[in-house]
Amino acid sequence: TFVVHYQKRIIQHEHEKQQEKLKFQSELLRANLLVEERERSRISKNIHDEVGILLSLLKMNLTGLNRNEEIAESEKRKLHNLTDLTDKIIFSTRSIAKDLQSPLLRDFGFVMALNDLCKQINESNEMSVQLITQEMELRFDENIELQLYRICQEIINNILKHGATQLVQITLSKNSDELVLLFEYSGNGITDKEHAHLLKTGNGNGLKNIVSRLQLLKAKQTLSRDNFHFSHLIQIPLLNEKE
Repeated sequence: TFVVHYQKRIIQHEHEKQQEKLKFQSELLRANLLVEERERSRISKNIHDEVGILLSLLKMNLTGLNRNEEIAESEKRKLHNLTDLTDKIIFSTRSIAKDLQSPLLRDFGFVMALNDLCKQINESNEMSVQLITQEMELRFDENIELQLYRICQEIINNILKHGATQLVQITLSKNSDELVLLFEYSGNGITDKEHAHLLKTGNGNGLKNIVSRLQLLKAKQTLSRDNFHFSHLIQIPLLNEKE
C-alpha cells in the first residue's frame, strides 16, 4: 500500500511539474508576442507620423512644380511620372502601416479586418481572395482577435509566396463549440506530414509563427491535399472567448 501510494504521489508530482512547465511556456510565448505587437505598433506609428507626412510634402512639391508654366513639357512629363510614383509609394506605405497595426481590427474586430485585408489583396491584382461568412459583426476577446488576424495574414502571405494560385476561398463559420476557418485553393501547398517535416528541419518561420499562435488559442490545424486542391483547416474552441 505504501509503495502504491508513493508511486501515485510521484506521478502526481511529475504531472504538476509538467503542467507548470506548459504554463510557463505559454506565458513566455504570450509575452514574446506582446512585445512583438508593441514593436509593430511603434513602427506603424512612425511610418504614419513621419514617413507619411514627408511623402505627402514631396507630392505637394511635385504637384506645385508641375503647375509651373516656365518648366518645359518634357520636364513636366518627368514630374508627372514622379508624382505617380510618389502616389504608389504613399499607397504602399499606408498598406505596410495598416498591415503592421490594423485600425479596423482594433475598432471593428477580426472579421471586418480580415474582409478589408482580402479587399487590399484583390485591389493589388496579385491574387483573388473570396471571404465567405454570414457574421460580419462577430467579436471576440481583443487578444484572440489579434492572434486570429495574424494567423490569417501569415497563411495568406504563404499562399502568395508559394501557392502559385489565382484564387483563394476563405470560409469562416461558427457553431456551438468552435470557430472554424477554412482556406481552400488550387496550386502549390503542403500536407500535415510535409508541414511537420519543415518544422522538424528548422525551415518555415512563417509556419512556426502560425503554430505558436495556434497554441495560445488552444486551436488545431489540418492541412490536406486532393490532387491539386489544397485546404488549410483551423478549429478554435470557443471557450477561449471567455479567457
